[in-house]
Amino acid sequence: MLLRARRLIGRLLVFLPSFLLFERAHTDHPSPRLHATSYLDGLRGLASLIVAVCHYTEDNHDYFVPSWGLNEKTSSILQLPFIRVIYSGRPMVHIFFIISGIVLSQKPIQAIYAHDIERCQSILASSAFRRPIRLFGPCVVSTFLVLVLSYAGYLYHPLPTLSEQFEDWGAALLHGITWPWSWDFDLAPAYDIHLWTVPIEFIHSMMLFMVVLVLSPMRRMIRLSGLLFIMLYCLACGRWAAFEFLGGCLITEMQFWQAARQPNLSKATEFVPIPRPSISFYVMTTIHVALFLFWWFIAGWPNENAARTPGIMFFVDRTPGPFASVEVDERRPQKFWFCLSALGLIWTISQARVLQKLLEGALAQHLGRMSYALYIVHGPVLNMMQRGVMGHVGALAEGTTERDDFVPGVTATGIKGLIGTESPSQQILAWILGLVVMGPIVAWAADVFWRAVDLPIMEAARRIEGWCSEK
Repeated sequence: MLLRARRLIGRLLVFLPSFLLFERAHTDHPSPRLHATSYLDGLRGLASLIVAVCHYTEDNHDYFVPSWGLNEKTSSILQLPFIRVIYSGRPMVHIFFIISGIVLSQKPIQAIYAHDIERCQSILASSAFRRPIRLFGPCVVSTFLVLVLSYAGYLYHPLPTLSEQFEDWGAALLHGITWPWSWDFDLAPAYDIHLWTVPIEFIHSMMLFMVVLVLSPMRRMIRLSGLLFIMLYCLACGRWAAFEFLGGCLITEMQFWQAARQPNLSKATEFVPIPRPSISFYVMTTIHVALFLFWWFIAGWPNENAARTPGIMFFVDRTPGPFASVEVDERRPQKFWFCLSALGLIWTISQARVLQKLLEGALAQHLGRMSYALYIVHGPVLNMMQRGVMGHVGALAEGTTERDDFVPGVTATGIKGLIGTESPSQQILAWILGLVVMGPIVAWAADVFWRAVDLPIMEAARRIEGWCSEK
């Protein structure tokens, strides 16, 4: 009886936030050691958080979407350049893809520089085998939970029968979430529209593995030239995601090239302490910070009326084809500049130790570890509660009940009903209160999903590979 109780308590502990669990057993869960690319984990976590804030803002505070000065009423300080990046989710997707290119190419390129092509090919085969399990496994679980909640009436609109619901879910998995054949097109999959990036991530991971495999036996200059040529070809064809994944690979190549000049190649894959400050160090740091701010301005590109936005319109007018066409997609020019901004931003951070330190804090690193879980669960969790939490402002009745044009009054509800949204200060306060109320719940759900689903699936991928491989 006591043993069963202990097992039950152990299973229930998974619903505690991880920082409480780790505090209870800190000796069993030491803080992960920093390494040379820990800052990328922090950047990925920060980007995932901004994506969640973006969707919360666009769903509940659409008055923040236009650029500053383009509202029908007074604009808010949150809409100013640089500041608006805190809820600009679209450029963060491009940052995800650059980081993926770096991370996926790190070990193969390390093997190339160690002149171990056989090990490089083995790493690529292992990564290609585990990649679909790693990407699609958590999505299958999360969308199944959405299916259950939908059929129970808590999310979206349930279908008449359970069999129809399962059939619809299967179609969404096959033709949306795991459908890689549209390359970089937004498929807007059912059950979680935000998972449109997952098939793009998968197909370009496979493309990256193929490119690295083909270039691996070649000499360094030929390999770099070939990689750069393929990148430019992809960009000329309008394939922004391919450019970004290969751009991440190029950054990795350049980092190992820099490290090859040092006595020890391992410096490219190990944590390096801050160097002793010098005049050149401060000069280069200043240049890198300036570049960081420039690319950060580009990342604040608005979703609407970019051609009317000061500063941004300069780049709109200079967008090359095939990204310049806005007839089909008004946002197509931003994808070109987001490609460059993501590449420039991450390269700048990779060269500036002072910027890396900002992303190596405990909070940023924890966000990085659960970034995929946060990206997956934030949409459904927000959709379950944001309408009730945010509510709407009240309105008086118009006209009389005897007239055909009578408009009934609306009772104020939620945070918007309590605060109001007439002035910019009211809008900002409502925005902050919504984050304060719903943010911890989203973070808790992501933390639980990371430990209960994401980590076990990663371990399962390794076990399945070991079981399938020849000894």
